Amino acid sequence: MAFSAMALVLPHVKTDRLRVLGIASAKRAPQLPHIPTISEAGVPGFEIGTWAGLLAPARTPQAIVTRVQDAAVKITRTPETRTQFEVMGADAVGSSSAEFTALLQAESARYARAVKAAGIKAE
Repeated sequence: MAFSAMALVLPHVKTDRLRVLGIASAKRAPQLPHIPTISEAGVPGFEIGTWAGLLAPARTPQAIVTRVQDAAVKITRTPETRTQFEVMGADAVGSSSAEFTALLQAESARYARAVKAAGIKAE
């Protein structure tokens, strides 16, 4: 058993060398619409997503942040980029820095709760 990125799994699934039991995201993958989410398969509330984003040092001038953000969003929203993301089994979101900050904060809080609930301690 393994959790893996869609891009790594799809070639093996298509050649019947790998069987997918569930999708870890909140919704089914368009590339494998017949595969249920793990939540649908019997583990309610299970959701693990992957994300990527651009980060800059804390004191980066806002003008630079805005310029890089605008360029990244513009590229992310092109049909070519969207197609490449879809091939990899990913969504090209292209959110604002405020939206990405909110995502990072929510993910940090969620994993902090999981670590606490599991009683994990740093050694």
